[in-house]
This record gives sequence, structure tokens and C-alpha cells, in this order.
Amino acid sequence: MRRAPFVLLAVLLPAEALFAAPAGYVVIRSLVLPPTFYVGDRVELRVTIQPARGVDVHAPDSLPLDRWVHIDEVDVRKGPDGTEVSIFLEVYAPGRRALPPIRLGGITLGALSVEATSLASGGRPGLSEPKGQLFLPGTGLALALLIGVVFGVPPLLYLSVRAGRGLSRRFRERREFERPWRRFGAVLERLARSEGYRDPRGFYILLCDELRLYLTARVHRDFLTATARELGPLLLGALAPGAGGPVERLPEVVTFAEKVKFAGLEAGGDSLARDLEAVETAVGAIEARKRAEREAARLSRTAARRPSRPAEARDAQL
Repeated sequence: MRRAPFVLLAVLLPAEALFAAPAGYVVIRSLVLPPTFYVGDRVELRVTIQPARGVDVHAPDSLPLDRWVHIDEVDVRKGPDGTEVSIFLEVYAPGRRALPPIRLGGITLGALSVEATSLASGGRPGLSEPKGQLFLPGTGLALALLIGVVFGVPPLLYLSVRAGRGLSRRFRERREFERPWRRFGAVLERLARSEGYRDPRGFYILLCDELRLYLTARVHRDFLTATARELGPLLLGALAPGAGGPVERLPEVVTFAEKVKFAGLEAGGDSLARDLEAVETAVGAIEARKRAEREAARLSRTAARRPSRPAEARDAQL
């Protein structure tokens, strides 16, 4: 709603009123502060009066009521030029409005009126231009959040699912890689116990069967059907170059184990402990080599995914 400024004009008494003033006082001067204001604003009407001799003037005990002029406060101050009465009020309608009489001790201040004149009254009011579409507070923030959700959540979900699938795949690959070593390590711990040496034939059957399963899973060759004579060349060929050392003892252990299983060869506790240690050392060497190869392949894939720098940048760095 458009608010129109109004000018409040205090109606001063004519000069002859100084000589025919209301009983008990005469009005010397009056002014409005501020001189320009809006309907409903709080303004001050300051009236300086000269009360009759012996008349007591003080602030009213109660304020009068009026439909269009609301008086908030009346303050009375005595000065050398007269008694100054400050009336704080609000006007709620344009035009001339009389103030209700105000009882100030021994006098009743009356015959005051105000006139509110609209600055727009001289023109021809008409319809204003249509206003644009209004938005509730927070609509912009809500729209920004909605746009962020619509355009931000799908890529975030895609990246999250993609990262989750990558982590799950690497976890499965690592679990599958660790499974042969965990299985064979449990067998070695079982055979290392004292009760494992009580049956040499069962000792070598379990040791050789689990060894063949481990080599087949780790080296990716068929060691399950290979004979003791074929085991050595097949193993050294799969691990070459650099194979040898502890790994060369495995064919000897498998050959001795077949003699114990099929030829009835006697084997003491020292032989069992020695062969178990040899197999454990050889398998440890194979495991270390395979883990090093896997780590090198991982680093090579990571380097291949990185964007290559221009040759000029590499030359400058060198």
C-alpha cells in the first residue's frame, strides 16, 4: 500500500487571541517536529503558553481519547519564556482534526487542531503499474537447494556407486589373492604340532596335496597331476628368471614323500621337521615373489592412468 506524506499544521491563535485568550493562559508559539511525516508516525506538537499568575500547570494524570488523534504522552516543562507543553501524538486520517481538551492542572488546554494535507492531493491519482511476481522469503534459497539436489545428487550417486564398486572389486581380488597363502599357512601350523609327526605317511600326504593346491593357485600351472620328476622343471619354468634357491628343494621333498607313501620308507621326526621347514621356506620365497610382482603391476597401472605431462615440462624439470 502506498503511503502518502502529510504535513501537520498547528493552528495558531490569531494575534488578538493573546488579549482574549482562554481562561488561565495564552498561547505564545507552537511547532511540529518533524514538520513532514507519514500518517501513523509519532510526532511532537510543541506549544509554549503563558499561564495566568498563580495558576498551577503540570502534566495530566490521564490522557484524553480521540478516534483519529491518538495522544501518547504529554510533557510539561517550565522555562523563562513560559511553560512549554510537548504533546506526542499520531494522526490516523488526513484533513483538519481537533485535539481533545487536555487537563493540565489548573488549566484545560484546548482550541488546538491539526490539519493533515496530502502532498498527492493536488494530482490526479490513478492506477499504478502492476507489480512483478512476489516470492515468499526463502524462496530463492529453496530453489537453489532444489537445483543443487536435482543436478548434484545424480553425479554424486554415480561417483559413489562407481567408487564403491571399485573398492568392492579390489577387496574381492585381495581376498582371492590371500586365500591360497592363508589355507597353506593353516596346514603348516597344523603339521608343526607334535601330533603331526606321529603318522609320517599321513604327514606327507597332507603336505604334498596342500603344496600342489597352493602352487596351482599361486603359479597358475597344473601341479595337481604333475609327477615328482615333472614338478621341478614346471616350477622353475613358471618362476624363471631368478628362480632357484629354496624352491629347488621342493622336488626333493616330493620325491622323498612319494617313497614314504608308496614304498613304505621309514621317516623319523628329524626328517619330517627338516622337510616341513624346507617347504615353508620355499613357499615363503614364492609368496614374496608373487606379492612383489602384484605390487609392481599395481604401480604400473596407476602410472598408466595418470595424464602424461608434455615433453617440454619433463625436459624443463630435468
